[in-house]
Amino acid sequence: MDGYTFSTTVRVRFADTDAQGIAHNASYLVWYEVARVEYLRAYAGGYQSLRDHGIEALVLESHCRYVVPGFSFGFFFAGPSRTSFGRAR
Repeated sequence: MDGYTFSTTVRVRFADTDAQGIAHNASYLVWYEVARVEYLRAYAGGYQSLRDHGIEALVLESHCRYVVPGFSFGFFFAGPSRTSFGRAR
């Protein structure tokens, strides 16, 4: 969506990597969840605030495109993206 920008910095831990020091594929989805929760905290008062207003922030689908690898003890900039908003039914 146009004008949508948000990212958060995540440190790549040794536990997130393989023997070559490259981040494991599954780690990226965890980092995206960190970014999603940080986004909700920054712009919506946090996940609990949304729930207090009767809103659930659900992840119904995720897609990950691996552009560059993350390396141990480096930093990864995770940014959630959205394709649509709607009310849960």
